[in-house]
Amino acid sequence: DKQLQIDVAELRPLVIKVAQDWFNLPLDDDRLNLFPVDAQEYMSDYNGETDLILADLYDDHGMLDLQLNASFITNCVDALSQDGLLVLNLWDQGKGSHPKAKQALSEHFSEHCLGCSIDGDNFIVFAFKSGIPQINERHLQPLIKKLSKRLPFSVAHYVQKLKPL
Repeated sequence: DKQLQIDVAELRPLVIKVAQDWFNLPLDDDRLNLFPVDAQEYMSDYNGETDLILADLYDDHGMLDLQLNASFITNCVDALSQDGLLVLNLWDQGKGSHPKAKQALSEHFSEHCLGCSIDGDNFIVFAFKSGIPQINERHLQPLIKKLSKRLPFSVAHYVQKLKPL
């Protein structure tokens, strides 16, 4: 999609280098903007509007507390379009839930969050600014099949695991 713009805030140059070397991150793509800043700084200075924010904030010691920090969440909400979606990759140590995330997100997203345990210790949260969309499973099946062919895992498996936060 030629209109797609991707902004990446990453403080550590080595992470960008790894993404380039191992995941084919195309640094010469005009749609990709790299910002060598802290995520909190980037979000607090952001003055645009976006449909999607993916937050995967970890360092060598694990998940950063910033990811569920009230001001960071508020900055993300302010940056989202009316139908925007915030996706957080959290650490739940295999519990299959994340009470701290529910508490941190409830002020801005009410009951508009879905969560999914990923094999291992991660827990992915989908926080919908305008509410969880109505999902017609019959219409979703072709997309799930298409994605599952392109990805090295079953998308259907994770869609079935989605539950309210």
